[in-house]
Amino acid sequence: MDSTLPPCLTLESKVNISAIIGPVELGVAVAIFLFGCSIVQGYIYYSTFREDPWVFKVLVASVLALETGHIISINAYIWHITITTYGNPMGLAVFPAAADMAILFTGLISLAVQSFYVLRLTKFSDTRIFPAICAAISVLANTTCLVIAGKAFAMKNLVQFESEISRLITVSLVAKVLCDLAITIGMVYHLRKCRSGFPQTVYVVDRLIRWTLETGLLTGLNSILVLVFFLAMRENFIWVGLYSFLACSHANSLLASINSRVHISLKCLDEAYTMSSTSNVDNKSPSRPRISPIVIGITRTVERSRSDKLDAQFIIGSEEGNIEG
Repeated sequence: MDSTLPPCLTLESKVNISAIIGPVELGVAVAIFLFGCSIVQGYIYYSTFREDPWVFKVLVASVLALETGHIISINAYIWHITITTYGNPMGLAVFPAAADMAILFTGLISLAVQSFYVLRLTKFSDTRIFPAICAAISVLANTTCLVIAGKAFAMKNLVQFESEISRLITVSLVAKVLCDLAITIGMVYHLRKCRSGFPQTVYVVDRLIRWTLETGLLTGLNSILVLVFFLAMRENFIWVGLYSFLACSHANSLLASINSRVHISLKCLDEAYTMSSTSNVDNKSPSRPRISPIVIGITRTVERSRSDKLDAQFIIGSEEGNIEG
């Protein structure tokens, strides 16, 4: 048996070559789909939120640029394992430079996205200790990812490589999972503290909680699956296929969080229009005092202002006063 090849590529198990190429092809297909979603999300962001701080515009542009590099890398890897090494299983014994670049891009994208989430958590948290812990876990996860990328460039043998850095890969994936879950739990906890008796504010908070759970658990679940298949089924490339779209999951998570303001703003406008229509009907009724619609309008304006402030602070870390005001 040739020890330089994964078990599914040895002479005793040639029929399982699909366990190498198949999962990677599926993973790349998912990554391409998610990349398309990112492009649409990026277009929506730049066409809708033109007044956002330049820092966040640069963040979105950087993430999209890194994701583009990631997509090019994994497609080059697919070309390598399906075309370049066709009929030569020994060519699969080493990750090509394109796959190594994909690992690098994944670490950089994850670091940028998790940094944004930690910053947002810091704006809501009463203490800096918990966000600092999340930041430390994120740095650990993505620093080890960059170290793995550096070692991958110097790789001579895939089996030996997996054996030597299996602990590093495990640490990186576990830290990613812990960071995503910690940020999600922390945001949900602090958002629930912001709920008030106003229906519109309750709607905004509940919507933000739902977006936090959806985006946070998506990336966390992706990392968990990569970790499980790496530890349990390292003899095939299912974990590589899942890892190939981890960067795209993080990018879509960030863009979906930022663009969630579109849906919340539309809901607020719809409620404001409904209130305006109701007030106009009340003005025509002789049995009601004329001042009542004015009082309702003022209450509604204060509530909407508070909801908008909460929304802005959730998305871009606004420091304009206390959201309790």
